[in-house]
Amino acid sequence: MKHKTIMLWLTGLLLCWHFSANASVLATVQTNDNVKVTWDAQCIIEWAGGKDSWDGHFYKVKYRRVGDLFWSDPKYTSGTNYTYASSEFEVGETYKVRVRYYGKRPGCRGMVRSRLLGDDEFTYQPKGVLNPPQGDLSEYVRIKSVSFGRCMYPYTASGLAGLRMHNWVCWNDPYMAFTVIATAAPDEVRLQSATTGLCIKPMNSVNYHPVTMGSCAASDTLFDIQDMGGDQFRLRNVSNNMCLYGSPDDGGFIRQFGCWNNPDMLFEFEEY
Repeated sequence: MKHKTIMLWLTGLLLCWHFSANASVLATVQTNDNVKVTWDAQCIIEWAGGKDSWDGHFYKVKYRRVGDLFWSDPKYTSGTNYTYASSEFEVGETYKVRVRYYGKRPGCRGMVRSRLLGDDEFTYQPKGVLNPPQGDLSEYVRIKSVSFGRCMYPYTASGLAGLRMHNWVCWNDPYMAFTVIATAAPDEVRLQSATTGLCIKPMNSVNYHPVTMGSCAASDTLFDIQDMGGDQFRLRNVSNNMCLYGSPDDGGFIRQFGCWNNPDMLFEFEEY
């Protein structure tokens, strides 16, 4: 009887690891640029764990950038999916996600009650991001401040969440190259960076605040080109009704303010 019990226990253990090997863990970049991790429930769950750090949940999710040593802080859930905010990831970087199961059910838990359900790797590429241009950039334009003679460019020192629009004396820099994307509405456009594939957008509706970039599919990336004569114009964001203006400083922010007759809000397109 003792040997029979041991064989049944081992059979259950082998079945458990067989399930684990076929577990489906999938990371998907959503249309809002967040990352959703989903997985299969491998067993009928009857009891929670008894492991304090899991706090009664059955699954642990974590991620790390490929090549990095450390994983993110784990997240615990009893559902079969978890969504990470887009701000956690950098465009173009490859990440690995991992999901583990923990429980008291003997046929599901493995020898230490916790077992690996699976891994997945993905490259973080928001839905609005295109591949950077190669070679000839003659079809692109620079967006130049009339008052300060400086051109817009995106810069970040801390991933996508820290991305802001700046300006610098105009020169042959690919980061200053933009595509002006026409829309169905007259004079409404999206301003897409050639190097990032992202479009200029506001962060809020606060005067003097810098602006950032995001997926070109987002509604707040629409700008109205307000013709001020002589091929000069203001750029009014349709979502928050505020106009962009430049800085006299190299590296200075592009900011927003309620639109008015301010020469610092005047821009022009020049061929790249």
